[in-house]
Amino acid sequence: MASNPTNKLLTFLLTTAFSLTLSLTTSASDLKALNKKFITSYKSYQEAVKTNSEEQLSYALKAYQLGKQVYGEDDINTANLAFNLAEQYIYSKHDDRKEKAKKLLHNCAANF
Repeated sequence: MASNPTNKLLTFLLTTAFSLTLSLTTSASDLKALNKKFITSYKSYQEAVKTNSEEQLSYALKAYQLGKQVYGEDDINTANLAFNLAEQYIYSKHDDRKEKAKKLLHNCAANF
């Protein structure tokens, strides 16, 4: 059977479509896993705040880091997570963390 340009083009398009679909499926799977990690971290942060746990700062930091990946730098949800983290820095007993809070809030305000 002779190979004609139409068959070659069709084969190329089908191969490309399959590769793209596989790539999107993998990306969707990765995003779903990332979102699940974020939700778990944020719920842990909320529980730590509710129980006045010593883990509040670490959970706020983790939720903020994951939230930036889920929502992006310029999203209002990321700004809210930054505010939560800044609040934990401010309540921290370490003076250097208060400076981190200022920087975080300054960066957040610059995005809006």
